[in-house]
Amino acid sequence: MLKQVAIVVIALAGCKGGDKCERMFDKLASGLAKDLGHAPDKAKMIGECREGLQKHPASEKMIDCVLAISGEPAKEDMQKCMDPEDRRTPAAAKQLNRLGRTAKDAFAKTGAFPQGKVALSPAKECCYGNPDAKQGKCPVDAAAWQDPTWKALDFSIEPSLYRYSYESDGKTFTALAVGDADCDTNLATFTLTGTIEGSAPKVDLLSPPKGTY
Repeated sequence: MLKQVAIVVIALAGCKGGDKCERMFDKLASGLAKDLGHAPDKAKMIGECREGLQKHPASEKMIDCVLAISGEPAKEDMQKCMDPEDRRTPAAAKQLNRLGRTAKDAFAKTGAFPQGKVALSPAKECCYGNPDAKQGKCPVDAAAWQDPTWKALDFSIEPSLYRYSYESDGKTFTALAVGDADCDTNLATFTLTGTIEGSAPKVDLLSPPKGTY
């Protein structure tokens, strides 16, 4: 996965005079070598980087973002740089949208959203009050996702900055993603609602105020 992200970043990141391209390669080379199992092709990747400026001039911001990262970038860091608006919080929105698609599929098959009520999972807040949390992320808690409601939604998460809840009577549903990604004790809440318009299911996502995550 790191290989795929790195190739996209290098190939699309515009570089003036090649200097930034070389610095980018040097920054990513170690991680790429681990992922590939051999040393990456430096000349090829720098060449693709230089060509990127002609095709995507605005993408130089991407390489500046990666170069500004302290130490070796993680996959998550690079993905954030690829889409500057996709910081830490949109991952919660993506998970809710995935849940929403499953709920809509269930409605199409049965005429109802999966029914049930499940509290925020995992039970402990991810950033504080949880000695097992690492870098603000809730650890994997397989037991949390064995609730029949979660299983009906085919929903579970890997280590996450957010916790999730769901409640539905079959006709409507509300799913929440609640977290504190920057550990400032100011919780952010994403809310996904499901309703029926006519005979079709409809879902809407409400994000927290800008700057809250």
